[in-house]
Amino acid sequence: MRFFDANAYVLPGDLAEQLERMRRVHAAYRIGGALISPLDAPGELIEPLLKALSEAPSSYCAAIPVGSLPALPASERVKAVRVDPSAGREGLRLGAELAEREGLALLVSLRTRWGGPSFSAPEVEPLLAEFRGIPIVLSGANYGETVWLVTSASSLSHVHVEVSMYHQMEGLRLLAEKLGAGRLLFGTAYPLQPLPVAILKLLFSGLDEEQLRAVAWGNAARVFQIEG
Repeated sequence: MRFFDANAYVLPGDLAEQLERMRRVHAAYRIGGALISPLDAPGELIEPLLKALSEAPSSYCAAIPVGSLPALPASERVKAVRVDPSAGREGLRLGAELAEREGLALLVSLRTRWGGPSFSAPEVEPLLAEFRGIPIVLSGANYGETVWLVTSASSLSHVHVEVSMYHQMEGLRLLAEKLGAGRLLFGTAYPLQPLPVAILKLLFSGLDEEQLRAVAWGNAARVFQIEG
């Protein structure tokens, strides 16, 4: 089984070196691609990230933070618009409108770090209901959002959940039962979290082989239009 990491980060520094290191670590765990975002100083990192990605396999691509540049770069490696809590409610709408206009997925990070700023369910739910024409991926969800995910969000078929920060015991099986395995995406939050935890969490989730393959790679390939 191969995996696509739908939530990976690069930090300020040598982006080519970071990407090469990420690929080596990924390869050790059969992760063959990733959706990558700059974690800090995003505007300064977009150009070097895209340059580094141009030398990587096509399954390595970027989610561009909203507001980091005047316009999205014209690059086939850009697969999503990303909004995190620092963008606020205004950023949520701007990101959704930009993703809709460009025909991209919208990645909404409810949080990026434990204990850091976060979006609440009431802040994002109206936008999820309004923008039904684009795939929306909720990243950074944890046990505190469980009831909301399996009730209100479950009826929104265009909304997906990236599970790198969802650590509830037997949580992936619960989400698969209530939302469907076709709406879950594997992610690691590399390098912020230990990568093996993400692999083990999925492999010990109790999902069957078909569900595992969908969560590990197939769903991300569909949502982000990844080839290979």
